[in-house]
Amino acid sequence: MIGDTRGVVKIVADSDDERILGIHICSPLATEIIHQGYYAVKNRLNLQDLIDSYDVFPAVSEIIPYVPGNSGGITRATV
Repeated sequence: MIGDTRGVVKIVADSDDERILGIHICSPLATEIIHQGYYAVKNRLNLQDLIDSYDVFPAVSEIIPYVPGNSGGITRATV
């Protein structure tokens, strides 16, 4: 969206039920994204819930559903 590739999003989930325990965001745009992490933890969402979610396009927070979909645990994306 804005071409800025700086930053990282890490999602910590329970290995048994994939419930999201926390989301770490290090980015100059973290304040544009963190609300989804708060919502996921507060509502006890799991990784599939995030993968199935959607955002109004274009939005910086659209990066969140891409993170758990990567089987290697590391996702790089340009927003």
